[in-house]
Order: sequence, then C-alpha cells, then structure tokens
Amino acid sequence: MIGLEWAALWLAWVLAGGSPGPATLSIAGTAMNTGRRAGLIFVLGILFGSACWGLAAAAGLSAVMLANAWIFEVLRYCGAGYLLFLALKSLSSALRPNVPMAQRAYGGSAWQIFTKGTLIHLTNPKAILSWASIYSLVLPS
Repeated sequence: MIGLEWAALWLAWVLAGGSPGPATLSIAGTAMNTGRRAGLIFVLGILFGSACWGLAAAAGLSAVMLANAWIFEVLRYCGAGYLLFLALKSLSSALRPNVPMAQRAYGGSAWQIFTKGTLIHLTNPKAILSWASIYSLVLPS
C-alpha cells in the first residue's frame, strides 16, 4: 500500500511544482537577460527552497497546522495579503501610461543569484500551502 501513497505524493508534487508562479517568470527573465548559467543557478536556489518546505512538511509542519488551525489561518491570510499586494502592484503598473515593462532578472554573484531564488520560493505562499496540503492529504496519519 505504501507504493500507492508514494505515487499519489509524487503526482501531487509534480502538479504543484509544475504550475506556473512567480518563480517561473523569474527563471525565464533571469535566463534570458543574464544567461543560461545564471538561470540554472537561480533554479537551484528555487529547488533548495522547495526542498526546505518539503522537509518541513515531512518533519511535521502539516501535523502542527492540523492540530493548531490558527497557524494555518495565519499562513492563509499572509498568503492572501501577499497575493493582494501583487495584484495592486500589477494594477498600478498597468494603469501607468507609456512606462516600459521592467523584466525580472536577477544578477550578481552565483551565491546572490542562488539566495534570491531560494528566497523567492521560501516566501511563495503557493509553495508553503502546497507542501503542507500534499503531506496532510496524501500520507496516512
């Protein structure tokens, strides 16, 4: 039976990880503006951030959120506030006439690019909630 649970876990992880978000746009912008090497380093940072959330979820973050619903609510409202901030930022950018779109590219040393990729994923509400929900829904108690 463990094989079916792990297959469901991997399927959920692929669906959550494959859906586009701020990391996808940042990867594309970084790779196009600063090169393939910088893009790959940025991706490694994002993968590291994802691994951090995955390990936190595996270590019991989901169980803590299930036992203490207020933690989940705090994360949910923080994520909603972040998405509202992004929406207002996009709206204000769209309403400004004749302003060229700034591309989202990250430069600097390899360590700076890696760190920026990691921080994007660690602050992404989709990553936090998807990892927490994957473990709490797929794996047995």
